[in-house]
Amino acid sequence: MSDPSDPFNPAREDAGVLRCEFQGESVPMILRHEDVRKAAKDWKTFSSDAPFRVPIPSEEDVRSMRQIPVEVDPPEHGEYREIVEPFFRRAKEPAVVAQVEALIDGMLTAALGRESIEVVWEFALPLQSRALTYLLNVPETEAETWITWGVHVFREGLPGQKKGEALDTYLRQAFDRAAANPGDDLFSALTRATFRGRPLSREEMMGFANLTFAGGRDTVIFTICGVIAYLGQHPEALEFLRADPARITLASEEFFASSRRSSTSGGSAPWPLTFTAYRWKPMGASRSAGLRRIAMPQPSTRPMKCASTASRTPTLPSASARTSASAHRMRACSCVPCCRSASSALPASPFSPPRSMWRTRPATSGPWVTNR
Repeated sequence: MSDPSDPFNPAREDAGVLRCEFQGESVPMILRHEDVRKAAKDWKTFSSDAPFRVPIPSEEDVRSMRQIPVEVDPPEHGEYREIVEPFFRRAKEPAVVAQVEALIDGMLTAALGRESIEVVWEFALPLQSRALTYLLNVPETEAETWITWGVHVFREGLPGQKKGEALDTYLRQAFDRAAANPGDDLFSALTRATFRGRPLSREEMMGFANLTFAGGRDTVIFTICGVIAYLGQHPEALEFLRADPARITLASEEFFASSRRSSTSGGSAPWPLTFTAYRWKPMGASRSAGLRRIAMPQPSTRPMKCASTASRTPTLPSASARTSASAHRMRACSCVPCCRSASSALPASPFSPPRSMWRTRPATSGPWVTNR
């Protein structure tokens, strides 16, 4: 978190946009927070109606269905979102909060009883997967299957399987079971749901579920690892939290914004485009004149270098620090990507990194943490 560099700063201050060659295309990346927010709201110009191409890199080779609702424009986007919102609001219910707190407490207790633990595969990944079962209202035993998919469902998995194949197979079987024996879980709710007076198609159900498992998974895992690594490397920060528990919520927000990997969303827009002040404008091109990809990073300008790449072996926080993990719990359990503004006036603390940083994705095999 110290002495970070921002390779995009010159372009951000100059034109506010940087063209990048990616997958054979020249993709303009919008770099300013206000510009990203305005582009995100201007869905008629900057469309998300581009299956497989909203994520960067695109995902044609790892899934066969449109992710709903992120790859749909308004007004359909809002109508689709209403179908699943009750499940993602569960994160605020006292019973679910208590479940997650108990999960975190139990996993920390188990970790503290060991000489060492591999944080990614033995702590963060199981925590994310088990907490997700509470959100989707399915048995916690389902998490054992989800854990085998690895940190990213489209990049890891069992040997010999095509990327994303394990998830597709699981979802098809889950919807078959839900249709035959419906319950109160997400899969059953989708089999009963309607859209504009008709039942959802199986492809639409798969689109909802595919996003549920793919969206936010690695972000949550990297954030948990970043919290543990940073507190292990900076014991003074842990003491700072212990001195005043009221600081924990702000620290959790800072960790979430800073320790996750950079997230960039794509879309399509009329081509050619010109960038003027805070607005993109089509230049003599109708919407049907050809659509090209654009890149819109999530508008936090506070990323940081991954703490897990440091040489020092971090130490797992003691039991008295568990309230910090508990305070972080519900942000870590949310699957719905959010667009949050960077705070410009934070109190001086160990959790106030410089505002212009670039984050790198942590390695999926570390860090090792010891209790000595």
